[in-house]
Amino acid sequence: FSIDASMSNVRSSPLAGAWYPAKPEQLAQSVDAYLNDARPPAIAGRLVGVVAPHAGHRYSGAVAAYAFKLMQGMQVDTVALMSVYSAPICLRQSSRLTKSSMGPG
Repeated sequence: FSIDASMSNVRSSPLAGAWYPAKPEQLAQSVDAYLNDARPPAIAGRLVGVVAPHAGHRYSGAVAAYAFKLMQGMQVDTVALMSVYSAPICLRQSSRLTKSSMGPG
């Protein structure tokens, strides 16, 4: 499996600057702050997956940070992202990647 991340295959996100900070430094600082503030409970056993909300950064970032804080330092094999941009109608678009403030992905 490979992804062509050439700029011709990447579309700009219409959400940058509205649903999350448009500047990479500001987005990184915001994500770091959410992760630093998250205090998830200890998990007994081996963590095999998490479900995190994927709404506007300012609306769900603090909640999502609890899930991602549990994953810090883990080797992740698979990530499944479900959003309006991964709906079947969107899969028919010519671009397969959406550029966020943190880069294509």
